[in-house]
Amino acid sequence: MKIKNLRLPVSLLLLALFYSIQIIKAQDLQNIKNEKPIDIKGSLGASAILYNVDGKTASYEPFSYIFRGNFEISAFGISAPVSFLLTDKQREFRQPLNQFGITPYYKWAKLYLGYQSLNWSKYTLAGHSISGAGLELTPGKFRLAVIHGRLLKAIEQKPDDDLNSKVQTPSFKRNGTIIKAGYGTKDNFVDLLFLRATDKLNSLDSVPTNYNVLPSENMVAGLTTHQKISDHLFFELEYAQSSYTADFRTAIKDTSGGFIVNSLSGLFSNRTTTEFGSAFETSLSYQEAKYGIKFRIKRIDPGFRSMGAYYFLNDLQNITLEPKVKLFNNKLNISASFGFQHDNLKDTKKVTTRRTISSLNISALPVNNYSVSAFYSNYGIGQKSGFSPLDTMLEVSQSTKNLGITQNYVLQKETMVHTFLMNYNYQQLTDDNVNTSSFTDFNTSNFILGYTFLLTKTGINTGINYIHTAFSNSLQKNVYNGPSISFSRSFAKSKLNLSVSESVMTVKIDDNKNNRISTFNTRLTYRIKKNQRLSARLYFHNNKALQSGSGSFKETKGELNYVYSF
Repeated sequence: MKIKNLRLPVSLLLLALFYSIQIIKAQDLQNIKNEKPIDIKGSLGASAILYNVDGKTASYEPFSYIFRGNFEISAFGISAPVSFLLTDKQREFRQPLNQFGITPYYKWAKLYLGYQSLNWSKYTLAGHSISGAGLELTPGKFRLAVIHGRLLKAIEQKPDDDLNSKVQTPSFKRNGTIIKAGYGTKDNFVDLLFLRATDKLNSLDSVPTNYNVLPSENMVAGLTTHQKISDHLFFELEYAQSSYTADFRTAIKDTSGGFIVNSLSGLFSNRTTTEFGSAFETSLSYQEAKYGIKFRIKRIDPGFRSMGAYYFLNDLQNITLEPKVKLFNNKLNISASFGFQHDNLKDTKKVTTRRTISSLNISALPVNNYSVSAFYSNYGIGQKSGFSPLDTMLEVSQSTKNLGITQNYVLQKETMVHTFLMNYNYQQLTDDNVNTSSFTDFNTSNFILGYTFLLTKTGINTGINYIHTAFSNSLQKNVYNGPSISFSRSFAKSKLNLSVSESVMTVKIDDNKNNRISTFNTRLTYRIKKNQRLSARLYFHNNKALQSGSGSFKETKGELNYVYSF
């Protein structure tokens, strides 16, 4: 909504309360009498920015300004955020995400109104936003919930010369109903779930032609359960079957689906573009205070799809074993994961891709003030023939290794704190196919060595770091390395804070120095009052070429900011 000035009338703020874009947390109607009828809190800010660059195309205007405001308006405990932004280029009034929803409840009855983002199961309603109305009842160990509303709004296809068509995919209006019924407690329960969603053919003037957008419908039915068999043994299962029709205008056919889908066949039509699929994930775990182990299986058929989830991989099966242990009074923690993954579950692809999955995480506190953590993972991927012979020229056979080590030592005295840090990360991708390895093999490493010194009484904090980053493949080797130093101090009983940092990085390409990058950054912040803050920032960047053909440039940016909170 465009505005021509900064005056925000009361009527506009009240409209923002009812049409604001944010999903609101549940409100307990039992306590509504204790809430304020109207309450507004937030902040106002203003910024002025100066910018100059020499040696390359400017990224900003020489001078720009920004006025911004963020408000949270509450009425009887129901909150809604509102924001506005005014710059030298545009003026606008914004309501983030264009969503508004409330969830009032009283004892074991809860009402859903407006936009909601609910996660009832991984394969039915899994975090997909829905705009509508619903009711959830949880008397004792019983629970029953139903919600109906819009899953997608209608978006017309724009002309090819319309820029908006490149960033917004057209879609039919999609409505859905989701039902959940269950019995049990947090530790032991069984839930039955059902989803039915369909696109509205008449919600668009015409079917989009430049996109793979067709009027579709979907039905998913399943169950979830968690069982605490004993104090240390746990079982979990989530199972679902789906029927997904890519285009419900196609002809009806007579083909059987899964058991659950067949039982509900009166609720949908089986057509030539209908696919059936199932998904399940189950685990059995044993947990003690000092150790535990979990066995997990996950399988999703290639035909399984759910309109209640934005995205998940299908045609996939994982089997993993996940042990963990705590030793020496919890000073040593070890966890690991080992398993296998493959696709082509129905043997419909030309090749089957197989992966090995393994990882190891270790964290330790061997002595006081010293901690160390390390991780290692090795993921392999390979292929075998499917319904046709495998082309060895294009066969995928790769492994990715990751190694990381972090060490931290803190020496704390009465008036000062010394901190020493060392961090190292390494990643390597190895391609065993000699026909493709020259294009895919690479390794990268990152090493940081740091020291900080803090004087607790004066608030002086200084630090120095050395950074070394390297990346190499068959074509080139790049190395970035150099030191950085920082200083900060608080003055006037912490009302005034000064921070300064400087870094100098040398860039090497194939062992030849190519660039030297210097970056200077300083910020001064002053707290005028408890709810007012003024800050100034100066940034200078100098990229100096050390080789002919490498461009040099200098960049300077200054900012002045003011924030008022209420």
